[in-house]
Amino acid sequence: MQRPVRLSAVLLAASLLLAGCGSDDATGSADSTPTPSPTATATPSEGPTAAATPTPTKESEKGTTIEITIKGGKARPDGVRLKAKAGEPVRLHIVSDTDGEIHVHSSPEKMVSYTSGTTDKTITIGRPGVVDIEDHELDKLLVQLEVR
Repeated sequence: MQRPVRLSAVLLAASLLLAGCGSDDATGSADSTPTPSPTATATPSEGPTAAATPTPTKESEKGTTIEITIKGGKARPDGVRLKAKAGEPVRLHIVSDTDGEIHVHSSPEKMVSYTSGTTDKTITIGRPGVVDIEDHELDKLLVQLEVR
């Protein structure tokens, strides 16, 4: 008679354990962020564009370039996941209508200041992992950089 009770307890414990593996995080976890298509294009509109080229990054030169546009309190790209190589330069090409600061949540964390107009900054991320690049003033995740 104890076998059905013990089996029920094991099944209940297993289902609770599996339920804890999901994420209801409203900010979005690294696993829940959609990966952009490598052929994603920026379409002209009144708002900021994701990039001036067919893809958000250019890897033809050594390193990676991320096109960032901040205009009218809105920013692009919008939380896309991009790839970069550890130890290689990551160029941030920022076009903005205001001064501000972008936070790169690497180890150690980096702060990149920009001014109204066009700003180009180069950073290097030495450790593999996923690095969030955010504009805290706008409370906006711009890029999740997958560093390998």
